[in-house]
Amino acid sequence: MNSGNADLSHEVVSVPAECAACARNGQNYTTAAPRIQAARRQPFDQIPRLGKISFTMPQIWQENEGDVAVEKETREKIDKPRLWKVLLHNDNYTTMDFVVTILIVVFHKSEGEAVRIMLDVHQKGIGVVGAYTREIAETKIARVTEMAKQAEFPLLCTMEPE
Repeated sequence: MNSGNADLSHEVVSVPAECAACARNGQNYTTAAPRIQAARRQPFDQIPRLGKISFTMPQIWQENEGDVAVEKETREKIDKPRLWKVLLHNDNYTTMDFVVTILIVVFHKSEGEAVRIMLDVHQKGIGVVGAYTREIAETKIARVTEMAKQAEFPLLCTMEPE
């Protein structure tokens, strides 16, 4: 290993005059290159550390867009997406077996849970299949509608906010 005061030679490479990491430390590339190359030659556990480095986003910052300064603010809390209930409606033509198949294939329900939901729809006239984000609920409804159309069943599947 090299001692701290050893003279390190380095190759001349084609890079910008200042790299971003060196610029933050007030150094140019040519003064930082020997230390970087020395670090590459050392085992990972022997590389000197700079201490705890944390990257934090400021609460309010400004961006210049042409001649206008725009002030932006970060949000502390991200809201959870709104969930939508997917509902199956009972009809007199769609078979119970087809409804169970839909629940297993599209909604990934177990056979026992699919039968329970199907009976709930059959007895109450409507049943909640699950709660999903809007895009996922719309996709599942479209898939159910397409499968019902191919099987020539008038199965109605809708969604409402939870």
